[in-house]
Amino acid sequence: MKNPLQRCIITGSHKEFLEMIVLLWEQGGLTLPGKNNFNKLADYIYKFYDVRDENNPERSITLESIRSETYLYHGEE
Repeated sequence: MKNPLQRCIITGSHKEFLEMIVLLWEQGGLTLPGKNNFNKLADYIYKFYDVRDENNPERSITLESIRSETYLYHGEE
């Protein structure tokens, strides 16, 4: 039996990480298959990165939180 794909763990301030991914996506450096929208971007982040809660590093943030934050960082300068 093969091990499932493990996600990279992001700890500390996840704000910078999510801002970087959103900026990369907005600039065309990250293209997602199928619908290339915020929900797909959040799904991608959730699937490949285990983003931990800054106040409780033992707990991961939810997909819905990632969706909210990626939308929030869109267009920030």
